[in-house]
Amino acid sequence: MSKIVLDKTAFVRHPVLPELKRQLNSEGYRIVDASFAPADAEIRDGSIGAEATIAVPQQATAANSATGGDGAGALNTSAALDALGTAGGNFMAFKSAAKKVLGDATPDKKDEIVAALIKLLSDTELKTFLTGKGVGVSDETRDQLEELAKAA
Repeated sequence: MSKIVLDKTAFVRHPVLPELKRQLNSEGYRIVDASFAPADAEIRDGSIGAEATIAVPQQATAANSATGGDGAGALNTSAALDALGTAGGNFMAFKSAAKKVLGDATPDKKDEIVAALIKLLSDTELKTFLTGKGVGVSDETRDQLEELAKAA
């Protein structure tokens, strides 16, 4: 039986599909959670396959999100979703999680932080977030999705 040498590192958003894990291991990659990725690393989405990689931003285009930009460029949306998930709990923990995504442009008020994090998400990610919160969505516009997400 041959031994596989894992001499490369793949940063993967968990959970990781077994097929992806087998593929990466066979290619010599050890799998590390995306939360430990350095700023210049590529992150793979463990739930959709090896071909899906996104670049991790230096500071998640904080100026763009704070000014209401279109969120162009690759964003670490997993961290934005994680931060939004903590919005209902302790405010300082929520603000700390949001600051990791938004950087120095993190607003002071909860509503403004939530709005800035929502701006980072695609329509599909917003729908997934809302569905996870128990909000039914179908053919809403981007503005309607943002309003639903702020209320969730």
